[in-house]
Amino acid sequence: MNNRKSKWEITYHYMKDRFTLHGDRKPDIPVVHLALEIEEFRARGLAMLDTGFDAGIYPNIEIVKLF
Repeated sequence: MNNRKSKWEITYHYMKDRFTLHGDRKPDIPVVHLALEIEEFRARGLAMLDTGFDAGIYPNIEIVKLF
């Protein structure tokens, strides 16, 4: 059996739990590092993953600004 990962397989890590300014505890969240390049413009950074039904990706503001 082939144990190599597919080139389309995405692995992600979890950012450990944090606390808000008000002391509320936030759970671990899955994150990936994204890099986007459009012509001479580049942005990169963390993006949160929604692993639920719709599987959304929520990038940081620097990446969003390129759109």
